[in-house]
Amino acid sequence: MVAYRFCRPDDIPLLVSAVNRCFDVHFPAAAPLTVDGFRREVREERLWPSNCMVATAGDEPVAVVLGTKAPQEVHVRRIGVAPGHQRRGHGRHLLESLGSKLAVLGPPRLVAEVPAMLTEARAFFAALGWREETTVESDEASAAADTVATAASSSRVRFVTEARPA
Repeated sequence: MVAYRFCRPDDIPLLVSAVNRCFDVHFPAAAPLTVDGFRREVREERLWPSNCMVATAGDEPVAVVLGTKAPQEVHVRRIGVAPGHQRRGHGRHLLESLGSKLAVLGPPRLVAEVPAMLTEARAFFAALGWREETTVESDEASAAADTVATAASSSRVRFVTEARPA
């Protein structure tokens, strides 16, 4: 059975483990996230532990989403599902839960920048009803997008949605 929960600042080691197991595994060239790296993103990119969620099966993370905190929008910095757990609705559940929370607490706008070459990731956001807002070139792309080793593509598709209550 999979359990989902929002995180707190004391969950940073769990979030780092979840990112390395569920997100970075899909990008072998990416350096593993560290606790210090996570804290740097908190300071520099407004990463906010309470806008992050982990799905676990027993003691093992199976999915993770990391979100920022800003007055106008929440930026989904990373979302990943561990191999063997994909296509079971975990990613959808994480984003819908984050959206439900933000529908109450705000801000209501969610944004994700997806490397243009990642067609499956783009299809995932589109299937959830997120709409393509624009394409952003590398010099405009967020630092979040730079965490993914995608040297072959410098453009990113910016997806947006409005938070909705459950």
